[in-house]
Amino acid sequence: MTGTPGTIIPRAMGTSMDRLDGPAKVRGAARYAFEQPVDHPVYLYPLQATIAAGRVTTIDDHAAIAHPGVLEVLTYRNAARICERIAHADGVSPPK
Repeated sequence: MTGTPGTIIPRAMGTSMDRLDGPAKVRGAARYAFEQPVDHPVYLYPLQATIAAGRVTTIDDHAAIAHPGVLEVLTYRNAARICERIAHADGVSPPK
């Protein structure tokens, strides 16, 4: 089976595979991803619109971007794939 560049070819679906971490999980000794130590973790703080049936006409993210420690503010301008997926689901073109 081949795929387009950048796609992941599933190889575990529909097959019996030994889980290397299975015995440790059964004994309660396994470490899960969130239990792994990470240097300088990054956290996400999602915000939603406060008006349920409104329409967003502009986003002023300058203050948020300038806030110390903020790495990025995701909007339609810099999260194109998310915007395209939502736009296609709604049947509208993403803003440019």
